[in-house]
Amino acid sequence: MEKLAVRGYLEVLRHFAEILGIRRKLKRYFLANPPDLFIGVDAPDFNLGLEKALKAHGIPTIHYVSPSVWAWRRERVKTIAHSVTHILALFPFEPKIYEEAGVPVSYVGHPMADVLPLEPDRAAKRAQLKLAAQGKVIALLPGSRQSELHYMAELFIRTAQKIASTEPDIHFLVPLVSRETRDFFEAALYRLGAESLPLTILFGHAHAAL
Repeated sequence: MEKLAVRGYLEVLRHFAEILGIRRKLKRYFLANPPDLFIGVDAPDFNLGLEKALKAHGIPTIHYVSPSVWAWRRERVKTIAHSVTHILALFPFEPKIYEEAGVPVSYVGHPMADVLPLEPDRAAKRAQLKLAAQGKVIALLPGSRQSELHYMAELFIRTAQKIASTEPDIHFLVPLVSRETRDFFEAALYRLGAESLPLTILFGHAHAAL
């Protein structure tokens, strides 16, 4: 997952050979050890090619999270049709596009609909995150990719320093997805001498912070 979390053309090109190598290794493994079913989750540029190869060898393939063909590159529906046995769509308007192209599809809904409450209990979350009952809280979300932290961590921290200099009753929450991204952010804190910022780093818990 970390290797696939690349952004922009240059970063993709730098990791392209390695990513292709990972896909070839997965293809060899699954063809030698055929699963009853392969489910590719998102990452269409990576998964659809793998799914196409597996489907060609008789392995059923499901792709979860429809690529946004309704927004751009609608011709990708033809590629998807050759790659998947079935596609799972998040939005209710997506199945029609695939049905018209003859691609088996099911609308399964968006997982966030069950994760985020309609009426969030802020007091309970403050208690859970050991925050004061009063006072302003700002969630800083610098990203889940190491490259995003590389480019943006110091900007987030400098911004927090400026806010804290004018807002004495403030606390920052920084949800980070992995040990690697946490290390990036903590290193930036030390470089800028910002260890005294009223800031809590969270492992995950982005929804709680928001």
